[in-house]
Amino acid sequence: MYYPLIVEKDVSIELRDGIKLCADVFRPDAAEKFPVIITLGPYPKDIHFKEWHKERTFENLPEDGPYMHWETVNPEWWVPQGYAVIRVDARGTGKSPGTPSLLTMSEAEDFYDAVEWAGTQAWSNGRVAVMGISYFAMNSWRVAALNPPHLSAIVAWEGAFDLYRDVSRHGGILSNTFTRLWSAHTSGQAQDTAAEEDARQRAERELYHEGFARNNPDLADIKVPLLSAGNWGGVGLHPRGNIEGFVHAETKQKWLEIHGLDHFTHFYTDYGVSLQKRFFGHFLKGEKTGWDKQPKVALHIRHPGEKFVARAEKEWPLARTQWTKFYLNPADLGLSQKPTSDEDSITYEALGEGLTFLTEPFKEETEITGPVAAKLFVSSDT
Repeated sequence: MYYPLIVEKDVSIELRDGIKLCADVFRPDAAEKFPVIITLGPYPKDIHFKEWHKERTFENLPEDGPYMHWETVNPEWWVPQGYAVIRVDARGTGKSPGTPSLLTMSEAEDFYDAVEWAGTQAWSNGRVAVMGISYFAMNSWRVAALNPPHLSAIVAWEGAFDLYRDVSRHGGILSNTFTRLWSAHTSGQAQDTAAEEDARQRAERELYHEGFARNNPDLADIKVPLLSAGNWGGVGLHPRGNIEGFVHAETKQKWLEIHGLDHFTHFYTDYGVSLQKRFFGHFLKGEKTGWDKQPKVALHIRHPGEKFVARAEKEWPLARTQWTKFYLNPADLGLSQKPTSDEDSITYEALGEGLTFLTEPFKEETEITGPVAAKLFVSSDT
């Protein structure tokens, strides 16, 4: 059965401190009760998907329509399937009053209240899920760790969880300065960006500190069913979070899926929405969708020519992994499996082209699938 769409604009959601966040509600025009998919974030709900990044084009986006919004579900697809969709402007962004507190546990508490509001509406069946890309996925980890009673499942689609190790610094090294670019793009949407800018600057110059620890969720507190959908691309931001979230979340009902293509396309493809619908149908509606046969780990392995081949696995890391060490060889800028001397070194100009180390050509086809780490010893004469 397909349901007609009701759109309710600028609905108020009152929080525990009396602040009222602004939301749009898209729901089926029927007397039944329906499960809810909700997101809360800083991208104003009234800005259309195609307007958010005007410098980019979206001709290949599988879905389109007047209610498309950046990195959230398309209500014109989900509402006819029997789901309510809610988009909430985070505190101090869009039409919501207050001071922004982005990607903090304070914002997660706001989200907790919004989830509980959604779960108690007359048209809600009491089962609420969080699903969205990137920021919205990052918020799903946080609110899930607080365990609001009406939260029934989350889909973290390409979303980091650790603001230090995933977003700002990998192994302590400043990442691709994504936070600087992101802050510049979103700052015009926030009513007060001074705190956000200060947090960004601290993140770029400091070691891990109590502020990160306070605002990073404890994965051991996540008890709801979880689908973590990652992307092999974007290593400088999200994949570590998707994998670590899957591995360390306390819930036993958890699945990992890793795909290819760009950052958001598969979220809207037939493949993506079918995966999402089977997961939600099982946990939000009690339907027999075949999800009980879903492999715990579903990988799309990249082959030459950007060809991705789907494969089911039972665990991560893969039990049959052959853990292999390579060593940097300053003498020939090579990577070999034989250790080099601890006294070997090589210099380069800090603002030059840097150094590139290469292995010998592999003698046979080799798959590299799993965690990768580098241990470097570097010093500067400045």
